[in-house]
Amino acid sequence: MRLWAAGNGMRIVDLRQLDSVSSEVTADVCVVGAGAAGLLLSVALARTGVRVAILEAGGKTCLEGSALGIEAVNPDGYGGATKGRVYGLGGTTAVWGGQLVPHGSMDTDETPDAGFDFWQHLLEVIDRQAARVLELLGLPWTVSEFGAGHLLPSGIAEAARRRGVGIVVGAWLPFRRRNLSWLLRKVGGHAPLDVYLGAPVVDWDVLPASQVGGRAHVRCATARAQHRTLRVNAKWFVVAAGAIESTRILLALNARYEGRLIDQRRAVGRYLSDHISCAIADVDPLSRPACADIFGPRFRAATMYTFRFVDLRRASGLPRGFAHFIFEHNNAAFELAKLCLLSLQRRVVPRVSFGQLVSGARGLGRLGYERFFRSRLYVAEGTPVHLQLDLEQVPRFSNRIELTDRTDATGLPVPVIRWSLREDDYERLRHAARTFLERWPIEIGVSLVPRDLDGNGVKPHDVYHPVGTCRMGTGVEAVVDPSLRVHDTENLFVLSTAVFPSAGSANPTFSLLCLATDLAERLGRMAKEPIGVFNRNI
Repeated sequence: MRLWAAGNGMRIVDLRQLDSVSSEVTADVCVVGAGAAGLLLSVALARTGVRVAILEAGGKTCLEGSALGIEAVNPDGYGGATKGRVYGLGGTTAVWGGQLVPHGSMDTDETPDAGFDFWQHLLEVIDRQAARVLELLGLPWTVSEFGAGHLLPSGIAEAARRRGVGIVVGAWLPFRRRNLSWLLRKVGGHAPLDVYLGAPVVDWDVLPASQVGGRAHVRCATARAQHRTLRVNAKWFVVAAGAIESTRILLALNARYEGRLIDQRRAVGRYLSDHISCAIADVDPLSRPACADIFGPRFRAATMYTFRFVDLRRASGLPRGFAHFIFEHNNAAFELAKLCLLSLQRRVVPRVSFGQLVSGARGLGRLGYERFFRSRLYVAEGTPVHLQLDLEQVPRFSNRIELTDRTDATGLPVPVIRWSLREDDYERLRHAARTFLERWPIEIGVSLVPRDLDGNGVKPHDVYHPVGTCRMGTGVEAVVDPSLRVHDTENLFVLSTAVFPSAGSANPTFSLLCLATDLAERLGRMAKEPIGVFNRNI
């Protein structure tokens, strides 16, 4: 058996190197996926004494799916299906930017789905769990850190608010904490936590509802790699493998039982949507110094903060979104520092050419000075700046994930991802951009030059925030209920951004982590009681 890490109660094992061809383990909770949500959930559970087994398809170092034989048919070129996905310990946190922003009150004015208001429910979860998430992440923040007042010059936030523009802070994890695989060090000796790498789940043992006189009951998940098989028996199973992979797993599981586990009216795989991103204005060259001074990224201790803008007067029914300045850094020192830090985040040795080292070394001193003496991210004089708008895409039934008849190297069916933009998406983007630019408070000293949004130059793209394919709700199309449990099942949960009905006004990770700790508390309570009690109180 190849043991990469061991401690009091925690071990990491590569399934491909197990001594036995067939193994079987038992846990209270089996978590599928060792990305942000799966790791935080597992660590929170283990710290309360719950036995957890994690099954992760990737290895110790995160790789793209193609390197592991994981395939997807992507005819529309949806970026969230390729660039936004990696597999391994830490999942996408090995390559993400580390930005944490909670959803807020601007997300809550929609008509509830069949009497259930997802956004109000999410805000209540965030209110309960935000402090717990920050504690687990080892961050000395409070929720008030996401307000802009303590970082902006006096009067800026008030001037924007008078025009209907709210300013929110995005807080970025330090590079050494962005790959959340480090969370496993927090387990200590609380309870056994086993992480199995190279362990894609290829089969399930489920008692259909017809056999148990109630909801379907999952008994076992089976992972297989290189002719080695691992069966995990557990009370509860949580699919936390990212939005697209979680959806594929759920579709494959339902197909395995010929569609008898999940009601056919449930929209599993449907309503795939994302944030649509597009540059809507450029900062006037004369205003660039002021923009960098007021809204440039800045640091407090090891935390970087950036600013985003939300529409406080958005009419009900219109998409949610946010805007933010992008400083187009194009100097060699910045690129060198970025390359090295991203490599360290992925836990790989930086591959820097001699030319890159020579051209970038001279500017590293200025970067260091701005960072450590002025607590700023260096923005070189003359750096172009534009305003980017990220708008949630209105969910559409035809945007979907579905399975083909072909299997990939893991043995799972290859998914086909159908995602596209239509003219109504472009029109909503134009409308939101015009409205936002009309409200921009020019009195703060930053002038914007609007781009031509009606011409052919408008090329919006997704930002790797897939949502909607396992949406939460109480209606007939909802896939999971408000507790994250898959409808029509007793002990199967989905913990990924797929449960969000739409993208909302923020990056989804922080809100997802709040859902993770909320689920951990619920499962932790129920693990100490008979399983029948769990069913009555979930």
